[in-house]
Amino acid sequence: MGRLAIWLKILIEFVLLFVSWGVAAQEADLKTRMAEALRYTGVESPASEDVARMTELWTRAQQPGLSSDDRRTALRDMFTLYAKLHGQDPSSRPGGMEGLARFATTTLEAGGSMNLALPEPRGTPQGNYLHVETRGNGPVPMVLIPDFGVDGGKLYGPFAERNAGAYTMTIVTLPWAGAARPLPWPEKLDYAARPWLGQIERELLALIDQPKLKGAVVIGTSSGGYFAARLALLRPQRLRAAVVVDALVNATMRSAANPDAPASLNERLTRLQAVLPTPQLFPYAPIPPADELRRLIDDPNSTHPSARNWWTYAVKDAAFSKALTFEALSSGFFLPGFEYRWELLTTDLTEDLRHLAVPMLAMGAVHDEGSPAQSPPSLSQWDEIKLLNPQAPLTVVAFEDSRSYISVEYPREFDRALADFLAGRPVHGRTGTSLPRTSPRASVTEAVGGGEVRIAYGRPAVQERKIWGELVPYGRVWRAGANEATTITFSQDVQVEGHALAAGTYTFFVIPGEAEWTAILNRAPRQWGAFNYNPALDALRFPVKPAESPQTEYVTYSIEPDGKNGGVIGMAWEKKRIAFHLGPASPGGD
Repeated sequence: MGRLAIWLKILIEFVLLFVSWGVAAQEADLKTRMAEALRYTGVESPASEDVARMTELWTRAQQPGLSSDDRRTALRDMFTLYAKLHGQDPSSRPGGMEGLARFATTTLEAGGSMNLALPEPRGTPQGNYLHVETRGNGPVPMVLIPDFGVDGGKLYGPFAERNAGAYTMTIVTLPWAGAARPLPWPEKLDYAARPWLGQIERELLALIDQPKLKGAVVIGTSSGGYFAARLALLRPQRLRAAVVVDALVNATMRSAANPDAPASLNERLTRLQAVLPTPQLFPYAPIPPADELRRLIDDPNSTHPSARNWWTYAVKDAAFSKALTFEALSSGFFLPGFEYRWELLTTDLTEDLRHLAVPMLAMGAVHDEGSPAQSPPSLSQWDEIKLLNPQAPLTVVAFEDSRSYISVEYPREFDRALADFLAGRPVHGRTGTSLPRTSPRASVTEAVGGGEVRIAYGRPAVQERKIWGELVPYGRVWRAGANEATTITFSQDVQVEGHALAAGTYTFFVIPGEAEWTAILNRAPRQWGAFNYNPALDALRFPVKPAESPQTEYVTYSIEPDGKNGGVIGMAWEKKRIAFHLGPASPGGD
């Protein structure tokens, strides 16, 4: 028995040693792949202790049976370290790190996972990746560029049928959609280098330079509008006009130093070095087989992190949006969509459009209440560009109660606006009614002096919430209402708290403080919330003192006369009220 016990002990020790060797080898392999993943994202020489810590957190976050709180903590710590390795200070955005960790936790617990393998294939693009088709035989050459992930023929097909006799249309499909070739992933993730946007732009420039497209009209929808704007800037001598449809040329990003101001282009480039790639360091839920994918897209209550009706932001027609989503997800667009997104975030054409020479029409959607895209910056962004560059040949029109693909949403109005623009006639968008709001819309209009003042605003309710300092933070710009930012329209020149202000419509914001508030009248009129608020467009800032007032459940504005020619604008909510005075444009005026 003694010998058997000795042999058993030796065998057990050998097995334990073998297992420990296997565990050590696995850990070493994970660390090697983690170091490769970090180098791929731009951390050139990651320190061994940082690699070890990242690997430890990455492994722990995916540990079976871990509580949600512990998983979220591991992810938050990993994302924080990742940001620091890219030279960022995540302490300035603690809420952002926590929100990212919560989303990643939900994805992991819904079946997602992280994989340190680098994306394949990687390399330099070779040849052409756009798919191009021609429709129609009209006298006006036209190039149509769709959104990312969408077959151009399917998006613009109905438009092409309606206008076959008016235009000869070159319809483009961008890489990773329809019959277009997928682009190879870059050798290293460097969003500022814009490898995919650059390749697409080079191919579009070569297309525009073809003799048959001399004098073409270029139209771009959503992300495609970015390329339409770039073509207008780079080939003004080749184009007759450009049309951008609910398009972004400056995706929203707030400054880390001042969250109430937009980030500069340099800040965009710096901060995007710390954007998390997928799926190496962020969980990704694989796309299910076709039948299950269709079922999940069709299920409005689906919580699958990847397989949902992503295109519902673009068009109200449920069947069409689901078809677009199914085609994009089943063709592998989900992950490439992130590469496109981050590259676009490094761009800002606001300054470039100062040199716009080609007539441009910007059609902006005012999204309906049922749309998931309730803070679209498109319309206010183009209003801002027009205000900053009044000399630019830019026309901006709104399509109310719409979603992003306006040519599909309202074909008759879209065709009319396009035809009027090309003919040099006044261009009109669409006015319409929205669904009832959770925070109802309200307005108040009064005669003040010899003119009229109108305030339009959303009315959020208190609903037993703590408002000041929590729901509405101190020291941050607030829309002074709900949904669309509050607007105040003066029919004639006025004085506000003794400051001269020209007639017109202004967006009204406030910065609440415990003892004093700052009131702001901003020149960009069509904003959603304060997401795109730009202090460079402030027409007037002045201090106001908050006063205690009776409980007011809904935000309420009032305009009261004050003497012969003056008035007082008041805003009350919860148990606070502010007020400021209006007067005639000149003392003693009528």
